[in-house]
Amino acid sequence: MPNRHIQPGLNDAWEDNRSVGRLQVDGLSCDRGRVIDLSIRGMRMRSRRGWGVGQRREVELVSGGTRLRLPARCVWARRDGIFSWTIGLAFEGATPEQLRVAAELSLLHEARLDSERRAA
Repeated sequence: MPNRHIQPGLNDAWEDNRSVGRLQVDGLSCDRGRVIDLSIRGMRMRSRRGWGVGQRREVELVSGGTRLRLPARCVWARRDGIFSWTIGLAFEGATPEQLRVAAELSLLHEARLDSERRAA
């Protein structure tokens, strides 16, 4: 069974309790890991290194010529393997402009994923 480090009070159905919907994304780069999904409130990613719950770091998202740095706090982290973690991050302290760009990036990359699915 994987080692789970989840903030107290959250259950296994955390995806069902979101206040803002997330979009699965493809082709969006991040300096901290691979982005799985993204919303204006946070993101889920895979990483080779774990984060402690409550730990704060900046993450940088890159898409073409757009670079976006966001303050992030680890809400939960799950160890999936020796060098594999799935991490839930909340963007806390981000400016309205940063959140606007995050929303644009999520829509841009979600649209790419949808068009690739239709083509397949």
